[in-house]
Amino acid sequence: MSHDRNLIDPSFDELRLNADEAVRAANFRAYVRLVDFLADQDLRRVLTNPNGILQEDGGSVDHNGPFRTSVVIVAWFTDRKGHKHVRVFGSRVPNWGKGRVDPLLFRPRDLRQLGEDVLAPLVVYPELRFDLRKKALRGPEKGFLLALRKDPLDLATRAAYADWLKKQDVEDMGQSAAIGKVQKIWSQRAAIRKLRKIEALPALKSKAD
Repeated sequence: MSHDRNLIDPSFDELRLNADEAVRAANFRAYVRLVDFLADQDLRRVLTNPNGILQEDGGSVDHNGPFRTSVVIVAWFTDRKGHKHVRVFGSRVPNWGKGRVDPLLFRPRDLRQLGEDVLAPLVVYPELRFDLRKKALRGPEKGFLLALRKDPLDLATRAAYADWLKKQDVEDMGQSAAIGKVQKIWSQRAAIRKLRKIEALPALKSKAD
C-alpha cells in the first residue's frame, strides 16, 4: 500500500490530511521499522520555506541485507510564478541495511551537496531527473548537466540538451550507449512537457492586487 500525491499551492489542512494518509500507508500491516506521526511544525515548513525535503523513516538495521522500512517524504519547490509544488509520499520501501534507502526515490547521500533547491524539484516530479552521477560531468554533456545542476527548471537548457542528443551519431556508439542516448532523449522530452505545464500555470496575484 502506498500514498503518492502531487499538490499545487495546498493549504495546511490539505498537507495535514495527505501526511496522515502517507503515514498510514507506510505503516500498513507492518510491525517493525514504523514511521511516526509528522508534527504540525514540520509541515508548516512547506508553507514558509520556498524549497525543501522532509523525510522520515522507520530506521535501519545494523547489517546488510534486504529489509523493508516505512518511509514518508514531503518534498516541495516554488516555481518562477510563485506556485508551490508539493509531493507527499508514504510506503514500505526496500532498505538494504546501514541506513540506505532507495536512491531512485529519495536523496542519495552523495548528492546532498547539491542542495535542496536542486533536489526538491527532482523528487516532486521524477520526470525532471537527469544524470546526476559525477562521472557524467567528464563527458561531452558536461555543459548541459552543469547548467541543470544550477537550475533543473530551465526549459531552454532542457530543449537544447534534447536537440544536442538527437544530433549525436549512433553509428559510433556501442549498443548500450545508443540505447542510453534514446532513453535520455525520452527523459528530456518528458521533462520539457512537464516544464511547459508548469509554465502554463497562471501567475499568482500579489497581496497588493
